[in-house]
Amino acid sequence: MDLDDPSKVKRAEQFNGELPPLGPPQVYSDRVDHRFTQALNAAKMIMAGYNYPVDDILEELVSCLDHPALPLLQWHQEFSFVESRMPPGLAAKLEAVTAEHEQALGGSTADRSNTEFPGRQLIGIIKGAVEAAPENEQAMLQQQLEPLARVAKAHSRGPEEYARSIVQEVLSMFAGVEEKFQSSSGLTTEQEMIDALRKSYPNDHQAVLDLVISHQGLNHKMELVKRILSTLVLPNPVPYRALLRRFAALSSKATAEVALRAQQLLEVSLLADLRAVVARALSGLDMFAEADGKLSPTVSANVGSIFSPQPSGDQAGAAAAAGTLTGMLGGSTVVPRKATVREGVFSGLNSLMAPRSVSPHRHSSTGGAITPAVEHKIETLVAAPAAVEEALASLIVDNQDKYLALQYRALVTYVKRIYYPFLLCEPQVNQHGSMLAASWMFDDPRTAETSAKRQNVGAFLVLTSLKELSKGLQVVAAAISSLASQAGVHPSGSILHVAVCNGSDALAVSDGAAKLLATGGPLLGCEAEESFSSVELITSSGPRSPTATPKQITQVVAAAVKDASSLLKAMKVGTVSVLAAAALMPVRNGFVWDMEEQAYKFEPYLRQVNRVKANN
Repeated sequence: MDLDDPSKVKRAEQFNGELPPLGPPQVYSDRVDHRFTQALNAAKMIMAGYNYPVDDILEELVSCLDHPALPLLQWHQEFSFVESRMPPGLAAKLEAVTAEHEQALGGSTADRSNTEFPGRQLIGIIKGAVEAAPENEQAMLQQQLEPLARVAKAHSRGPEEYARSIVQEVLSMFAGVEEKFQSSSGLTTEQEMIDALRKSYPNDHQAVLDLVISHQGLNHKMELVKRILSTLVLPNPVPYRALLRRFAALSSKATAEVALRAQQLLEVSLLADLRAVVARALSGLDMFAEADGKLSPTVSANVGSIFSPQPSGDQAGAAAAAGTLTGMLGGSTVVPRKATVREGVFSGLNSLMAPRSVSPHRHSSTGGAITPAVEHKIETLVAAPAAVEEALASLIVDNQDKYLALQYRALVTYVKRIYYPFLLCEPQVNQHGSMLAASWMFDDPRTAETSAKRQNVGAFLVLTSLKELSKGLQVVAAAISSLASQAGVHPSGSILHVAVCNGSDALAVSDGAAKLLATGGPLLGCEAEESFSSVELITSSGPRSPTATPKQITQVVAAAVKDASSLLKAMKVGTVSVLAAAALMPVRNGFVWDMEEQAYKFEPYLRQVNRVKANN
């Protein structure tokens, strides 16, 4: 082509730069409600069998659920769609309520965290508008306002209840799929299960495909489920009991880890109810009389005196050998544990009422001798299949009983429970000011069929504060020495249990232990993540709201044990088990004497068991 003026033509030049990074196919807003929708959809896609980053999704989901503006933004999004179709005056009433809430959110951070979305008030306004409309228009108006009513109802019970509903929705998707792939009705292979699903959904092959794809992503789903159970369910597992029972009933090997965690959480959720049953049984609330405020040892027909004839070596050795492993794990072949799928944690507690042949003496629940009726209940708790160990431990660390009667009875029951059937004499309990000290003899199963002496000494020390540990050890040393001299034994590698009550200064330690904490280094094998002072761990909200985390409690306890190691070594203590109050249940930490290093070392395994044994 011939041009009149070729110089006016601009020639194209080659692009030598770089293209901008390719973004997502859809551009999302940074608003909290949009981020929450994306995170929730991603969590559901994980449950559908697809791969998404679990950590990022869960972190985003929790962050959005904690944001106080989430309900308001969700309301505004739905309100913008139906505002033009509302009756005159209704939009103004709803906007007035939400504007007041929005103004409250714009205040200080402290006020914002305590501001609750007015869901119930909005539901009342919507319900009143529907009832005021003509009868022939009520159905149409109710349908128009359904999105607003759904948002208001979802947030009407507060942010915690809304978060629970979201968590339950996600977890229900996992349970709904995996329940269909359990070995039941003679189906053992996945192919047989898929064929059964085809028969169940003859006209919906897409549903079968979705179930199979979801099941194939089981490992990825389990990662999210385990994180949710640890992060969102563990602080308050009670509302999730129905789901936990479904998880605990999963029988396949692939879901065994989730089933085990669900069983543990179900037991934790029932701990408060179980604790109430145990406390009612030990308190003797059905026996009213004058209170003498004194402590008296129990009398048991199943446990002999330390001066009574002991069984022969063959008999005792066979009994100890039979229960060595199970006894060291906190139980025995005589006290079986049931799976916590239903209310199995209460198994064996139906007979806590005194037998008809016993005429209980009338004594006060605030002190006095343990009556035959209470003794019957103690023996029932000792031999019951129910998991009463943690309930008894929580009663021991609870210092709300003014006269120590309930704490004393819980201590006796706890010792008899975890040392059954190796206990050789009744625990001898003495009160020293605010401290309780108990000592007993037991048949050590570790020495079965060996030349070593079977009899050993155990002791229990209840303190109000860790700073009293050295003083309490002197009391325990005298009790152990007295009991050992009466029995004619020389204790070596004995066991010491320490319980710290949930008081305001429970985690206060001595100056030596405080210096160990300040160093921030490893204590008795515990890896310290950060340096902190014991003063920082003392709660200021009272004994019912401990602020220390289990890791911090472990560090403080380890420092106290290390500071008192010289006294413990002089007492020839082989194992130390420490109970400390925490938010959900007492935290148990075990320390074992190491002959090579000549020091007490933290043993993580012992925090999971009740009956601890030295490894020397």
